[in-house]
Amino acid sequence: MKNKNATGKRVLLFTSLTCLLLLAACSESIAQPSGGSHTIAVEVKTVQEVLQPGRAILLDAHIADGTNRVVEANDVQFEIWKKDADKHERVQASRWLENTYRTRTSFPQSGTYYVSAQVKSEGTEHVTPPKELVVQDILPAKN
Repeated sequence: MKNKNATGKRVLLFTSLTCLLLLAACSESIAQPSGGSHTIAVEVKTVQEVLQPGRAILLDAHIADGTNRVVEANDVQFEIWKKDADKHERVQASRWLENTYRTRTSFPQSGTYYVSAQVKSEGTEHVTPPKELVVQDILPAKN
C-alpha cells in the first residue's frame, strides 16, 4: 500500500509543479512584451487639398500602434525632396494632437515633390514610403 500511495503523491506533485511552471511562463510572457517587435503604422497627409508654390503647407503624420494610439513618439521628422533632385530637406515635426505630429513647410516652385515620415517610438523606427505631392499654380500666369 505504501508504494501505491507514494506513487500517487509523486504524480500529484509532478502535475502540480508542471501546472505552476506553465502558469509562471504564461504570465511572464504577458507581462514582458517582446523587445522591439511591435510595429507602428504611420500615415502622411497634407492638411490642404491644393498645394501652391510659396504658400504654407501643413504636413501631418498620424501614428497608430495596432488598435492603440501611440501617444508619445520620441522623434518625428519629414524628409522632403523635389523629383530628380539630389538635395533632401529634413523638417522636425511636433506633437499637435494625441496621435498626430505636424510641421509647416512650403515649396518654392511648382513641380512634383516627395515626402517621407521618419518616426522613432518606444525603441522602434519606422520610415514611410515616399508620398508624391504635386505643387502647382492654380491661377493662370499673367502675360
